[in-house]
Amino acid sequence: MLSLATLKYIFVVLTLSFLYVCYILLAIITGIFALSITIHVMIYAKKMQETLSKIIKNIKICIEHVVNNTLNDHQIIISNCGQYYTYKELQYDIAFPVFWCLTHKTNTGPHDCMNCREHGFFRGVFIMYCANCAATYDNDTVGYGAIANGVEMCMGDINKSAWYTYLQDRDLRYIGLPEERERIDFEKPGYMYNFTETSSWDNSDIIFIKPDFIKTDEDDDIEYYSEDDEDEDIEYYSKHDEDEHDDDENENDEDEDEDEDEDEDDDENKNENDDDEDENKTNIAILNSILTYLMMI
Repeated sequence: MLSLATLKYIFVVLTLSFLYVCYILLAIITGIFALSITIHVMIYAKKMQETLSKIIKNIKICIEHVVNNTLNDHQIIISNCGQYYTYKELQYDIAFPVFWCLTHKTNTGPHDCMNCREHGFFRGVFIMYCANCAATYDNDTVGYGAIANGVEMCMGDINKSAWYTYLQDRDLRYIGLPEERERIDFEKPGYMYNFTETSSWDNSDIIFIKPDFIKTDEDDDIEYYSEDDEDEDIEYYSKHDEDEHDDDENENDEDEDEDEDEDEDDDENKNENDDDEDENKTNIAILNSILTYLMMI
């Protein structure tokens, strides 16, 4: 039978062995964790380097355009409404990247391609390349190209559509020249103005995307009601009650006037909020255009 001293010695050896194994495992786990962090940092650093190189390249191209060409030929004028800009006498939507506008490939874009002139415009402003020109670009955010005014035919990933990339945050009600937008009633009762997706009748993989009115009511007919349609309760007053009734009517008239004033104030506040919201959306579209101008090739 083993003595007590031998048992203590075995216990100490086993304990030290266990601690040594735990130490080795901890060192291995720590090494793997450190290696993983190092790899991620290197990947992130590489992406940052590529991004910075793109930005520097784009800035150099823009400087070359300014230095090597006349200012009047390449100046970009943003409209007073902030919804589009003018370049070489053609109007571009404010969301169309300025960098693309300055660096169209040869024979592409509205200045050199008749298809882009015919199909790439929407309510008087250029919003996307035609399908033929879009196919010549490697950039996924260019989209599949327009086959008609505002109509894009998607033959793959729908998220690569121009409507779902650089135009995705654009308020569709404000695309176009003011005189073109004023002809459209965007506040149609029972309808909302948004993207519509329609599959091709002979190929379900082909989807046509365009802005249009979407019916929101289940009923086909929209009924309107006025206060004259409601039944009115007729009350009769005696000669003795006429004075009291007149006082009540005066009080009701005063209350109605106060309610009308409050409604007018609410309408003014609502209009101010709508203006602020429209201005914010315009600023977002301008910011997206500038960021795309710096980031994309």
